[in-house]
This record gives sequence, structure tokens and C-alpha cells, in this order.
Amino acid sequence: MSRLKALVFGAVAAGVAADSSTRETLPAGGKAAGTITFLPLRSGRCGEGDKAYYGYVEPAVNSDPDKFFILLVGGGICWSMATCQDNYDRAWLSMDSFFKEKLGLNDTVIGELKNGTSMPLADFMHEGIRPGYLPADSSHPLAGRRGIYLPTCTGDFLLGRHTLTYNDELVVRHYGALNMGITLNMLKNTLPDLKEIALLGGSGGGISAAAWMDTVVDKWKDAKVNVLVDSGFLMFPGSDMFDWWDQTVTWGTGPAMDKENRLQDTPAPILSWTEPMLAISESRIRVAYLACDDDGTVSSDRKRMRLDGAQVGDTLRHLKDQFCLLVHLRDDSPANQAYSYFAECESHYISRDNFPQVANIAGTITAKTFVENFLAGNAPDPGNPTKSAFWFDNHDKSICPAKTTTTPEPQKKKEDNTQEVNGGAVATPTWPLLCGAAWLALLAPAALTIDR
Repeated sequence: MSRLKALVFGAVAAGVAADSSTRETLPAGGKAAGTITFLPLRSGRCGEGDKAYYGYVEPAVNSDPDKFFILLVGGGICWSMATCQDNYDRAWLSMDSFFKEKLGLNDTVIGELKNGTSMPLADFMHEGIRPGYLPADSSHPLAGRRGIYLPTCTGDFLLGRHTLTYNDELVVRHYGALNMGITLNMLKNTLPDLKEIALLGGSGGGISAAAWMDTVVDKWKDAKVNVLVDSGFLMFPGSDMFDWWDQTVTWGTGPAMDKENRLQDTPAPILSWTEPMLAISESRIRVAYLACDDDGTVSSDRKRMRLDGAQVGDTLRHLKDQFCLLVHLRDDSPANQAYSYFAECESHYISRDNFPQVANIAGTITAKTFVENFLAGNAPDPGNPTKSAFWFDNHDKSICPAKTTTTPEPQKKKEDNTQEVNGGAVATPTWPLLCGAAWLALLAPAALTIDR
């Protein structure tokens, strides 16, 4: 059986096995209209070992019962004793820290939320909380849908599946892939026949959305899937940080992965670009990137990570790499499936911050119009429906820096890139190589499918 591979920033991860036997489901009968209710993931865990939670969103009016959304909340990553104890990154390793330090909630409210008390979505979307781009009123393109709000509390872009001990004393549960797998299985158990799914994330959640979107497409065979990646350019294929992450981080899925301390039967998107693939290969999926060229949070994170030993490259190279990815997305993706809005600004998580004016591009649609039309299933610019790229500055593939890659031996590559579920291989994943001559391989028909 053949399977079309997906996406310019995607990965293959077939059949998430986590927690499927328990038949965990969404709340029976729903919750109060217009609320968000936090519930524990039955076997999910955060980095410090406490329970992981998800927020279940019940719309004011359930007008689209066959449609659903999943919002992945951004978060920092850690990969060492120093980074996992850092004041900033540590807050992304437990639910209490997330609620208190990232959302600004007090202990009383946190206790009520963790006990299952429903909060009106309008209150949760209060300006002081800033939880993300949730449909709090009827003007939102996802209004009328039920949804899941999934915080990151594992320090791993929702990609980890490891229990790691740093410096023989600090134990961190990088269980992001476990938590995401439980979430998707729970949704599949409850709503197996969805017709449309919106998968969106900002910051680190944007990276997570890009990595997991192929899995969502694979689990719902008949659903249209719209994926919004907001400010997810901290790490992406073709960047120095991706190279460093792939070769260094032990909870990752590259050559440095710690196989001894990996959770079994917990697949994750394996991120590799050793086998260039067609950028978009499923007509049911659409993807949109939204970002500022000089994202202030990304810039500060890169500086901080560089001080902690990460090889993230220089700022000019990073800008060129961003444009290189976007050029290939524009030029090599099938029509009406890949879109981008790239503004000259420093804003971060644009949709969460109510689309600030500085994130708009002169002479074209606003960032808000771009997102609203995309998530509604329409062309971003109704006046120019064939336009896919909205940028403050135009470029072609000459912006792509020359990149030298080392091709592994065939047998070694197979061993490194094979997952096991119940002892059997389930996927040979890839991220596309976006810069250099290897991109030409995308045009080969043989690159469109793999056998399963």
C-alpha cells in the first residue's frame, strides 16, 4: 500500500499508539456552552512528572459538529541541566508553572481549573492572560467548533518521548510526543468521522503543528486539514539550528537520540531531510505560515541558546534561510495548498496578540485577513485568489545559501530513521531539504510515495 508523504515542514508518523487501548474520550455530553474546561490526560505527564492537562473548548453554539480545532500552545525547550533549570525554560516543564508564570493565573484559579471548573472562554481570553488564538466570539473563523487547547509542559516541541537524567541528578520527562499521541487518539475515539480539522500553533506550538500535521491527515482519512504555523521560525528545515538539534539533542529523533531511555510504543514525527520529498502531496491539506522577519522573541531565544552552547548560526543566515524556505514553499508546492505572510517587523505570535498593525504589509491584505480567510477555507485574498505569498520583500531561489550535506550510508540511514511500534517498523520519515541542488529531487515522481 502506498502513502502520499506530506509537507514542506512536515514529517511522517503513522499510527500513534500511545494510550489507544484505554479508549479515552472527550467529555460525554460536552460542557457548558462558551467555556473552556481543563481535564487531565490520563497517562500524560509534564517534564517534572506532574499530570498533563488539556483544555476542552465548548462553543457558544455548536454549529459545526463535523469540524474541530486543535491549538498547540508554544513553549521553550531544554536539553541539558543548565537549560532545564533556567528560569524561563523551567516554566515550560509543569502545568502549575505554565498557569502561573505564562498565563499569570493565581493559585486559587489554578486549583479551580485543575479540578475541572469550566471558565467562560471570554474570561480566559482576557488581555492579561493572552492564551492564544481561541474562538471567543462569533467573528472568529473557528467559531461554532469544539476544540482542544493543549499546553506544552515537556520542553520538547511535543516531540520528545524520553525520560532523561541530566548530570546524574535532574530527571526530566520529555513526554511531548506521548501527550500529543494521547490527545489525537482521544479525539479519534470520540469523533472518528470529522470532515474538517484546524491545527494551529504559535511560537514553539507552530513548530509542533508543522511536525504533527501529517499524522492528523493520516488519522482522519476524509477530513480537510488547515494548518496555521504562527511565528514558528525558531527551527525549520534548512536552518543551522535544525542541523544542531538533529545532531545533538538526545530527546530528538535524529542520530543523537537516546534509544535506551526512550518510551516504547510511542511514535513521534521523525525529523530528517535525507530524502527530499514533494512539498505538499495531499490535496486535503493546506498550510499557512505567518511570521515577522526579525521576530524579537526568536532573536532573543537564539541569543540565549547560543550562550548555552547551541549552534544556531548568525542572524543574516537565519533571515536568508527563512526566505529560502518560503521561496520553495511558493514555487514548488501544488496550487492552493501552501500560503505565507512574511512581514518586516519584530512581533511574535501575531495571532495571539490580536494582529498588531506593525505586522501588516503595505499594499496588500492585513495579517488578520490572511489568517481569517485561510482558516475559513478560502483564498487569503479574495481579490487575487491565486496569490499564495504575501511578503514585504520579494526573492527567488538565489537567496538560498549553498549548503553542504553528508549523505549517510544506506544501511545506517535505515537504522537511524526507523521507528518501532510493537516491534515493527511503521514509518521512514523525512523533512525536505529546502536549499541547494537536492531540491530538484522533489520533482521526481518516485518521491511522491512510500510503501507501507
